[in-house]
Amino acid sequence: MVRLRATFGRGMALKVGGMILHFGVAATLSRWYGAALYGEYAYFFSWVVVLALLSSLGLDWLLVRETAYLKTQGPAQWIPGLVRWAHWLSGAVAVVVAVALIVVAQRGEALNVVLLFVALALPFFAWLRIRQGALQGLDFPVASQLPINVFLPTLFLLGIIVSKVWHWRLTTAALLSVYLACLVVVFLATGQWLRGVLSKYPSVKIPFRKEWLYSALRLLASSGLGLLIYQIPVLLSGSWLGPATAGVADVLVRGSLVIAFPLGAVNLPLAPFVAGSADVRVSSDVQATIQRSTRLAFVGAFFLSLGYIVAAFYFLPALLGAVYRVPVVWLCILALGQLINVGVGPVVLILNMRSHEIETLKGMLLGLAVIGGGGWVFRSWHLGGILAAYTFGLSAWNIYLLFRVRSLFGLDPSIFSVLDFGAKN
Repeated sequence: MVRLRATFGRGMALKVGGMILHFGVAATLSRWYGAALYGEYAYFFSWVVVLALLSSLGLDWLLVRETAYLKTQGPAQWIPGLVRWAHWLSGAVAVVVAVALIVVAQRGEALNVVLLFVALALPFFAWLRIRQGALQGLDFPVASQLPINVFLPTLFLLGIIVSKVWHWRLTTAALLSVYLACLVVVFLATGQWLRGVLSKYPSVKIPFRKEWLYSALRLLASSGLGLLIYQIPVLLSGSWLGPATAGVADVLVRGSLVIAFPLGAVNLPLAPFVAGSADVRVSSDVQATIQRSTRLAFVGAFFLSLGYIVAAFYFLPALLGAVYRVPVVWLCILALGQLINVGVGPVVLILNMRSHEIETLKGMLLGLAVIGGGGWVFRSWHLGGILAAYTFGLSAWNIYLLFRVRSLFGLDPSIFSVLDFGAKN
């Protein structure tokens, strides 16, 4: 329990620190060089993140699961070969996408500088995701997240500060060149770290297992649907109520995601732990660890939900304008949805790490259907109806997955679970 709390603390520090660093980059660029240059960077970064997610093909999450399993259950000598296979496959896809982007960037009278730099950065960022997944599965749950979430934004922020101190004129190309240089440095350092970790395992030729690729693609679909669910309130608001309301929805929904930070923090060490366990159905240690993790995450989420409601109601209108003053019940609805998300426990992680990602997809499709249908039914309530539908959909998704976890593994990971550790299912 002491180790769990320590890892939880480091995971929370990582998430909060990463959020502060990204905010620091945004604030520094906007204040020193104007909103237009920051907008170019934000556009560039969004494309890199989305295309790197697609180029990784879900192999980053596959590596978390399979390296953890091979490390504990064997054969461990397959690990280097599996990591190399994921590198080559993801890299090949990223290069193809990058070449297509370069062709698109050259169309028209002027070269699209942003798309050109997206193409240059994409393979490095995709490979970083692969290396992050491998390191997380090999017992570096928190440290594996540092390159992308801490080291890269820190180097980039330092590069911006140095440019300001030395009075360099930062054009779009110059700014993105600084980012690309920082990305390459982090990429090389992470590669050296991973090579050192993999040197402990003898390297052998591994047989190709097509179920690895199929599973990775299902994990990719799961990640994509998860992102879509969190964007649905913004899309519905923009389509039905206009761009101004969509902006309000975006800020409120993104702010509410902070409530789930504790669940993300406990998921970092839980992912390789659950993947590497022989059988979660009969292990009282696994069940007890999952239950303690959920309770720890829920306590943190409860206090964050109170802070979110107070901050969004009192401070958001003062900072961003009167249009962001919304009824407190809307904030409570969003907070409730995230508390249910945390309270049911790491159900998505359990299913994905035990090769039941198809169940995760079913739950997400259910959530999307509920959000879309609920938004249409409650559209007369304007933004409040869309936020309520979003909360219902998020809750339906998580509760469905909770029942599937209980059915498949005889395990109740929720905050209200009462486990019989003597029972075997």
